[in-house]
Amino acid sequence: MNTSRPDQEALIREAAKLVIRLNEDPVNAQALKDRDVFLARGEAEREAFAKTVRTVKIGARRSPPNTSVIAAFMLLAASAFYFGYEPLRVAMLADWRTKSSTAEIRLSSGDVAHLDASSAIIDKTDGAVRRVGVLHGGGFFDVDTSVQPFEVDAGPLTAAALGTAFEVSSPLSLGH
Repeated sequence: MNTSRPDQEALIREAAKLVIRLNEDPVNAQALKDRDVFLARGEAEREAFAKTVRTVKIGARRSPPNTSVIAAFMLLAASAFYFGYEPLRVAMLADWRTKSSTAEIRLSSGDVAHLDASSAIIDKTDGAVRRVGVLHGGGFFDVDTSVQPFEVDAGPLTAAALGTAFEVSSPLSLGH
């Protein structure tokens, strides 16, 4: 049975639509019902919704408490995400991010990632495969011996290994 996580980008897009609808009309019964149904679907949906709300709150703190300004920010954020604004996409999807320094991360699989500065990854491990997606930057991965493969997706390329250590840089982040 395949137990892979739902597509994070699709969940974020769906959550953004719900947050925009609720911001425009916070007492709309159908919007509230749609939000509750979305959240009840599972943990991935709740995480996507929470990330979207956090992103909106960051924008709200930087703006006057005016609902039209917040609505405009949310619309801009959703549009930027749809049209591929990389920094927003990375901020909303990343499970782990570094800024100006490196970091050692213990992944849900138990493996260790040593992230470079200005890097972001998403932990996509499921029951069948230990997997990490490099959204930006790169890192050094120390992989435990296991019968399950460990994969790192970096743009169009995927590296797979068992019981080794290797470095991966996202080809999309080279030269940035």
